[in-house]
Amino acid sequence: MKYAKPPLSIDRQLDLLASRGMIIPDRARAFRYLSHISYFRLRGYWIPFERTNSSPNHAFQEGTTFDDVLDLYVFDRKFRLFVIEAVERVEVSLRAHFANELGLKYGSHFYLDESYLKNSETHGKLIDNLTTEIKRSREKFIEHYRTTYEEPSLPPIWAVSEVMSFGQLSTWFKHLKSRRDRKLIARAYAIVC
Repeated sequence: MKYAKPPLSIDRQLDLLASRGMIIPDRARAFRYLSHISYFRLRGYWIPFERTNSSPNHAFQEGTTFDDVLDLYVFDRKFRLFVIEAVERVEVSLRAHFANELGLKYGSHFYLDESYLKNSETHGKLIDNLTTEIKRSREKFIEHYRTTYEEPSLPPIWAVSEVMSFGQLSTWFKHLKSRRDRKLIARAYAIVC
């Protein structure tokens, strides 16, 4: 089947929603929201308000308003921001514990020594990825290290842990050879690993 739906102006989008039974008490307000959020994005939020078995009409349940859909969108947006903030706090904390605990235990550049990881192949890949991240970084502390120090070529663990992606950080953690090292970091979160 070939896609054949034509693009619709926002006025036509509002007409379509109204024809399917959505109540739009303030058309100008709905127009502003659709111009900033988009029909396609809001589409996922009005699916719960559609009548069951109304395909292909996508008719709305009686009494469904544009504000019902908008309220669901705003709730979801606030919830996602709340979750993102919580994840960011955990990520920053994990970076700190990873760098502080292992840096104190093994030294500022321990991560350059493959003996701290489960295998050398993984270590090589992690170092390559980290080197790419550091070369790409424009962080002041990375720039300072580059212009001030020649050896080692990469900055200390507390600097590199700040430019690692969260995925890289979790991979480094996962591949630490010593279970004691993983436990040392996990202890701050009361997690058994």
